[in-house]
Amino acid sequence: MTVKLEQRPTVVAHGRLAMRELRLNSARALSRLQVITFDQLVARLAGGLSRPADDDSLRGGLPTTLPEAELGELGGIKDLPRIVGAAADTLRKAWRAGSVLHRTKAKAFTQFTTPVARIGRDMRVVTWNLNNRRDNQKAWDQLIALDPDLALISEANFVPEDIPGFSFYCEPAMGHKRSPRNFRTCILTKGEIGPPIELAARQTWVNEGLTTFPGNFVARKVSFKAWGDVNVVSVHMPSWYFPYKEFTSEDVTEVMLPGYDKISMSELLWAALKETMPCLGGDWIVGGDFNTSEFIGSTKRQNGANCEVIERMKRLGFVEAIRHMCGGPVPSWKSSQRTAILKHQLDHLYLSGTFRNHLKSAHVGDPKCYFPMGLSDHLPLIAEIEFPE
Repeated sequence: MTVKLEQRPTVVAHGRLAMRELRLNSARALSRLQVITFDQLVARLAGGLSRPADDDSLRGGLPTTLPEAELGELGGIKDLPRIVGAAADTLRKAWRAGSVLHRTKAKAFTQFTTPVARIGRDMRVVTWNLNNRRDNQKAWDQLIALDPDLALISEANFVPEDIPGFSFYCEPAMGHKRSPRNFRTCILTKGEIGPPIELAARQTWVNEGLTTFPGNFVARKVSFKAWGDVNVVSVHMPSWYFPYKEFTSEDVTEVMLPGYDKISMSELLWAALKETMPCLGGDWIVGGDFNTSEFIGSTKRQNGANCEVIERMKRLGFVEAIRHMCGGPVPSWKSSQRTAILKHQLDHLYLSGTFRNHLKSAHVGDPKCYFPMGLSDHLPLIAEIEFPE
């Protein structure tokens, strides 16, 4: 007797979200469609006992691996909430992106040293606070070595007169005493820097505040041959509070963070983006030192306010690259105090539209590589964006 086996169609889905959606649609249609990921396709082609690490394996092994891992400057994150899930997501995304993982003296753990090689028209975006208290000249050498297509730079007290292959635009950051600081906020790109973007909020006092303290947010159109026009904002977020009472006697609760009685420049940026983005359209890249961390406040209320700053950006349609690819915050700043630990992610890279949907990888520079150089107390953030075919 001959048995004819019915062929079962197979679809390879790009990412877990797409896989779940296809499987749900297949189940509703009572289809025999088999949906697999690229990882599962590679395992099938490899044959034998090779298979991708599943969630149960990763999450089951990390609780015993992490306490023993020698993470150096990153040791402070091992006790943070949900670190197991964040570490599992980080490993999975690093494997998918093709990152080279270096083995520590204990167990294997993700330590990034060099960016993943780009393919074709993929874009590399870097954001870095160069720390105005230190000589920036050597930092620029390291920045150029990262080979960014777009770099958002803050606290640059030195800017080269000419960088072959790049165009750049800088503005001095205005301080709270209404005098320019000794550093600039910059945009560096392999593309062409176009006209300025007017960040305008609905509230008149917000616009007057942005005009009074220029150079902290540098917004320009940047044109790329492959990607077209991009709306770019390079951010230096001042640590001082905005003196809103000098600008208005109106009710400011719409802009002020809930449960808070002060306003930072981050709230002005949010109010301006909220109105400007729908009017201008297009895709946005907003990055720099936001001076915002969930764990840096001295009180629970302050940390809650910092979380709300991040959530507001999400509600505007942004994804924060590091949190999205690593499953949570990754420390990017360390105080100059001798006893300080690496704990806070003050630097952020927000992507919208096409850049959000095609984010390939994102990581923070290796502290063992950058901090010994004495370049800055911040680490660079590096993201790879895949060109949409």
